[in-house]
Amino acid sequence: MPETAQQYTRRILSNALGQDPIKIQSKTNRKLGRLTKRRPDEQNFASGPAPEKWSVAEILAHLCRRRKS
Repeated sequence: MPETAQQYTRRILSNALGQDPIKIQSKTNRKLGRLTKRRPDEQNFASGPAPEKWSVAEILAHLCRRRKS
């Protein structure tokens, strides 16, 4: 059964480990830039580590996608 919106929110907030989620989000772009810059050129951003796992490109696209209100 898929998780509810409330369950998803609780799960995501639990990853913050008591930190302010807004502050974490404001640091995300810089941190992603540092992490992806250090990756060896031969590593493929388009393929995931396993069939059911997201690739680096999919994760970045998900994080960067703006939702229209």
